[in-house]
Amino acid sequence: MATITHWLSPDSATGVINPSDMDSILFVSKFSDADPASPAPGHHGYQRDPISKRGEEIARFYLKSGPVARPTPITVSVRITDPAECKEFEKLFSAGEFTQIKKRWNIAVVSVVDGQHRMLGHTTANAKDPSYDPQVPLIMYFGLTIVQEAELFNVINTTAQKLPKALIETTKADITEPGTGSYAQQIRAIAVSLSRDPDSVWQGDVNMSGARKSDQPVTFEGLRRSTSQLFPTDTMARVVKAGRSPEAVAKDYWRAVSIACGVAWNDTEVELSDEDGNTVTDENGEIVMVTPEYRLKELVGVAAISRLGRDIVVDATNREVLYGGNFDTTMKSHVDKLKAVNWIKEPGNPWMRSQAGFSGQADLHRVLASWVFDNEEPI
Repeated sequence: MATITHWLSPDSATGVINPSDMDSILFVSKFSDADPASPAPGHHGYQRDPISKRGEEIARFYLKSGPVARPTPITVSVRITDPAECKEFEKLFSAGEFTQIKKRWNIAVVSVVDGQHRMLGHTTANAKDPSYDPQVPLIMYFGLTIVQEAELFNVINTTAQKLPKALIETTKADITEPGTGSYAQQIRAIAVSLSRDPDSVWQGDVNMSGARKSDQPVTFEGLRRSTSQLFPTDTMARVVKAGRSPEAVAKDYWRAVSIACGVAWNDTEVELSDEDGNTVTDENGEIVMVTPEYRLKELVGVAAISRLGRDIVVDATNREVLYGGNFDTTMKSHVDKLKAVNWIKEPGNPWMRSQAGFSGQADLHRVLASWVFDNEEPI
């Protein structure tokens, strides 16, 4: 059963729905799935994928507690604005005509803004025990735009349980703040281009939603913060004044880094050595090859290389403006020096002595800058 119980205003109402009906009508705007209302590339949504373990935990609570569980309201956005259509929706919704509703509008017409895990808990509990089918309260907002909906979701969730910063920033980049022209949005746009464009060496390597993925070593938030190190406001203005695209410069720079540091960039296998530096062989006398941990694509490496990029871009711009040099040639000559860097994370490696994470980038940057600009080897 589902019904609208009371209109609070022309564009908001309360209602109820049973867990057995939720999957038939409620939609969740997830990053991994297409949302027909989303203006983002690929029409991705703004919420992370639900965590099944959390749904199971909530389901166990509901089944154990029974009537004492007292389901809390789920907030939904009904993506209808016209008053006459709202009344038509109310009639169909209260009659349980969910197929007709989706046919009349679309599959995402009733979008869950807050409560996807509670919804998952209810539907999981109902699947385990069909007798568990209470009326769950709904708070229903009509006529929200996708931007307003995503902003409401962000406000609710950033003031409650912390969301992955990568997902928040991706949503700002694609849904709530595109076209604003602010410095923050320019940085996001560059980071998005690095993450997605086919001509970027970062394509496919960036974790856009913040969920843990071992094959995507840096999150969008990490790349965004690092990009702000590459282009602080004064450097951004300098590049634009020189008639260059910051986005193109960023792509060219990282492409040069990926070539100069190709071993680390491509996670190349190396010969295994023992504590004395001798090559290890197996029982057949074959050299044992291993893929070590490289710090280049860890946050400390990405941040330090981005900060180094700022220095290189400033120097290349100065040489071009003051001495008639070539920007691209200067940048490449500096980056080529990174061929000497050993990115393997191992004890005793002087290049990699800085601590991990964004906090370690200052020390690593200092070592790299001394080498690139002054040919000072790490001690």
